[in-house]
Amino acid sequence: MNINICGRREEGKTTLAMYLARQRHKGIVVFDPRGMIQGVVVYGPDELQDAIERKAWQQGPIVYRYDGADHKEQFGQVTEILFPPRFPLGGFAFIIDEAGMMQGFNSIDENLARVVKQHPTFPANEAVTVIQTNHRLSEFNGTCKALMNELYIFQTTHPRDLDALAEHTDGQQEISEAVKALPRHCCVRYKYGRQAEGISQWELWNDPSVWYVRTTGAATGSVDSEGAEGVEIEPESETWNGLLIQ
Repeated sequence: MNINICGRREEGKTTLAMYLARQRHKGIVVFDPRGMIQGVVVYGPDELQDAIERKAWQQGPIVYRYDGADHKEQFGQVTEILFPPRFPLGGFAFIIDEAGMMQGFNSIDENLARVVKQHPTFPANEAVTVIQTNHRLSEFNGTCKALMNELYIFQTTHPRDLDALAEHTDGQQEISEAVKALPRHCCVRYKYGRQAEGISQWELWNDPSVWYVRTTGAATGSVDSEGAEGVEIEPESETWNGLLIQ
């Protein structure tokens, strides 16, 4: 499954990404260019490999951070570990924060394209959920759009992003109008697959208390400084229980 999440800072993109990941998997790996996400923090491919082998994902999301500005090189090192030839790892969620660093409207990093196109999707216990977050919908490459399963978008009035939204949603004007008027922390969910007759392609997520918490760390089940409890999400299937080595 490919899921993209768009919105301004402080709307809750990363928290929503963590919520969606925890609905599907116990094992979560996060590519964290800004060094802002809480979890089992690792630096470099060796620490990432070690964290997987000792099942550190059971303690919380494995968060890959790095020093320096070569985002594509670091992303390549992560994908070498998570998505080696023949894709022997599965059963986890991979969150790519600030995904716009690896793509643009006319270009996409080759490793990101491979992950989006070829990550395991079957059987369920070996499937991978790829979740990308970004500030601008217009920056997503066409490869991501073509293979997307779900889009979550927070409030925006930027003309280019509204144009991109129209392209993503077959020009449904009511979706653009809803997005422009969204309250803080609320979003629209758009489903790309064919829906059963009478079922809408989109829905308004207007109750952020279901998933939103004030700090990213709280999305792992911790408690923030003001005492707001994080949301504990159990995977839908007990077979989706982490990083599986075949």
